[in-house]
Amino acid sequence: MTQIQSRKRGIPALAYPASSPASPSSCSLLFKHSLERAQATLSLQFVLAISGYNEPQAITLPYDASSLLPSSLGPAIIPLPQTRLDELARHGNPQIRTISLRLKTPCHVWCPPGSGSVRPNRGAEDVMEHLVQVARATDVCVVFDFNWLRRQHHEIFTQLLEQPDSLAAFATRRRDGYRCMDWTVFDLSPSEVVQKVSGTESETEDEAPPSYVESHKRPRHNESPSSPSPSGRNRKRILRSPARISTSPTEKASSVPLSPTPPHYYASPADLEREITNSVAKFLPGVMRQILPDLLPELCANLASPSPSVAASVSSQTSTPPPPLSSLKPLLSSRVARHVEAQLQSIYDHTLSHASYLRNTADAELFEVLEDYKLDLIMVKDDALAELDREVVGKLEDLRADAADVVNEVGERVGEHADELCDDVRERLDAIAETEKLGLQREMVELEREKKWLMWEREVLERDRRRFEKLTAPVELRTARAGSVPL
Repeated sequence: MTQIQSRKRGIPALAYPASSPASPSSCSLLFKHSLERAQATLSLQFVLAISGYNEPQAITLPYDASSLLPSSLGPAIIPLPQTRLDELARHGNPQIRTISLRLKTPCHVWCPPGSGSVRPNRGAEDVMEHLVQVARATDVCVVFDFNWLRRQHHEIFTQLLEQPDSLAAFATRRRDGYRCMDWTVFDLSPSEVVQKVSGTESETEDEAPPSYVESHKRPRHNESPSSPSPSGRNRKRILRSPARISTSPTEKASSVPLSPTPPHYYASPADLEREITNSVAKFLPGVMRQILPDLLPELCANLASPSPSVAASVSSQTSTPPPPLSSLKPLLSSRVARHVEAQLQSIYDHTLSHASYLRNTADAELFEVLEDYKLDLIMVKDDALAELDREVVGKLEDLRADAADVVNEVGERVGEHADELCDDVRERLDAIAETEKLGLQREMVELEREKKWLMWEREVLERDRRRFEKLTAPVELRTARAGSVPL
């Protein structure tokens, strides 16, 4: 059975590093051990006010058997004032002893729940500074009254100090939310200063960089289907540029190579018009190179043979001006319009064909993705059921272990309560015996006095008897003589 040797709040003690004995700190000593499992642990518990809590909190320094080197127990080696002795002493004749602990490494620190460093409140800086000195030391001295330790626990207590390798440490698990840290968790700066500095630093922090642009990629099969990316949720079918994909060898040969551009959407008629303008600007030089060789001879012939009306007007040399020459704009516009219309019709037909192809491809990909999601969901469901089964089994084991710990703890508390009752009964019996002893002593004194009085009365009676016999002796003699005279 695991037993904790302490009073309600532990054994009062003083702790200090062996290198600085001038500043011992008040604490509580806890001795937890189990004879059946050969486990033992010494713990020092300090209570102080820390930042983030309204009430003082307990900070525990455990010294397990696995972290101890052979240590010693001896008399007190530092002078203590009477007030400190009164704090440590139990009752009667105190036996002040010093435990000299030697550690392999600095001990762990069990501190209250939270995150970040443990900082003292205003006025508790000195207490925490002493605590840090004890926590980081590998040679620690603990002063306490040996009378607090019960006699049946002296053997395992001595074994823990002298032969720690023969014992094991208790499992480092606590159910009260405390966290296991080291001495670096302490921050000796007061909480007000830390809050002021942290507020100043938070004002000067840079903003986070903007997120990357989401890509329209198909999600990988190993990605979790339960948390799709935003781009995957809002993915749409994309119409690529018709100049990049050709459906026939003729189109491949006649199409003008373009620089690769990312696909985009025609969100409005203005975008479509702008795309047409860009296409015309790209195709127009090639079209002009194709139609100008045939167009120039016709233009030259028209210019070389003027119309009869014009020649007559010129020959007559009238005052009326000649009609304006025919402009190239209508001719070029009509030919370019016909050619561009054919090109746009081809682009439109190709776009529809490509859109149909993309639709079919997207449908096929969608069905594949759905099948992948179904398989992933089945796998996730199986994994979740297996994990749930493991969690249930683990929680059941933890519940059994906790139940066993509760039973042991109840047994320990009952044992402690029984020991306390025995101590109280023994103290009361000792007090009653002392009272009865004093009463018996008083009765013995009274009896001695009565004995002396009886002896004195006996002496008086003896003296009176001898006097009486002395007085009655002549009378008896005369009586005897009178009886012997003949008549």
